[in-house]
Amino acid sequence: MSINPLLGELAEIARTELLATKWLLAPSLRVGNQWLESVVRNGQPAVGFRVLTLSHLAMDLAAG
Repeated sequence: MSINPLLGELAEIARTELLATKWLLAPSLRVGNQWLESVVRNGQPAVGFRVLTLSHLAMDLAAG
């Protein structure tokens, strides 16, 4: 079974940057978590991802 290019890239990042903190910008938290679940279901652990929406990212950047 072939996964779509986005999930393939997420799996590659999860594999090469295993323990690093990674930000995943998604249209919603639910969608971002579904993307990560798909990566995990295809056999790649997805550790260290922080799912953010554009508004979450803007608030984080403004606060820091």
